[in-house]
Amino acid sequence: MLNDDGYLYISVPSYLDKLEESSGSNCDNFENYYHLNHVNVFSKQAIENLFNKKGLKIVKHDTTMYGLTYLLQKGPIQDIIKENYEDIEQKLKNQKQAIELYKQHKFQEAIDVDPTYTDAYIFLTLSKENMKELKKQIDILEKGLDVNPNNIKLMSQIARTYFQFDENTPEKQFYSNNIKRAEDLFKKIAELKPGMEDTYYFLALINYKYKKDYDSAIRYINRQMEINPVKFQEANNLKAVIYKEKEKINI
Repeated sequence: MLNDDGYLYISVPSYLDKLEESSGSNCDNFENYYHLNHVNVFSKQAIENLFNKKGLKIVKHDTTMYGLTYLLQKGPIQDIIKENYEDIEQKLKNQKQAIELYKQHKFQEAIDVDPTYTDAYIFLTLSKENMKELKKQIDILEKGLDVNPNNIKLMSQIARTYFQFDENTPEKQFYSNNIKRAEDLFKKIAELKPGMEDTYYFLALINYKYKKDYDSAIRYINRQMEINPVKFQEANNLKAVIYKEKEKINI
């Protein structure tokens, strides 16, 4: 039914490639993760084998918007690349074991079993022994990002951690190295996944409070309001505060 010059857009969860719930919610239940309603569970190779068998060529491929996301057009039928079912079976066993360890709050052990388990990294930083130490939290999250490059969930957590544990006092609010790092991460998240409203909220705060770049702060707030009009009143209140401070500077 696809026109010769038409496009097909497909997104599927990436369960077999990384231990993370593609919707963004916590991954803490193996039976829910592999629910029977998920008739097929694709690895990256399996879904691409399906495209090859049916004569669909990949125009674009993205792994940050949602799971495995493809833009396709008609193309030649191609050979498939077979996977080792024993490797997939072992991966499933590892994932189930990692989730069980996670539920027991054995986060480091869960990571050791499956290093792609993003929630385990995040909750390890929130454990009693790590919660109050910035360096420990950052080290854990950065290790997780090394294993899962450009992972939005980990990047967002690292950015928030840098923002929360700044070198500033509330009175000083200077543009510190931690704030710079948080800003760089939030900008990268906005580039990779532009529909996350909280990203623009934090960028607005950074530009308003730390850089005194009021015009950029307003632009970020406007973008947040475009994404989520429900935040209109809250965002407008912040805009009013920024405009008021901007007027004081200009007087």
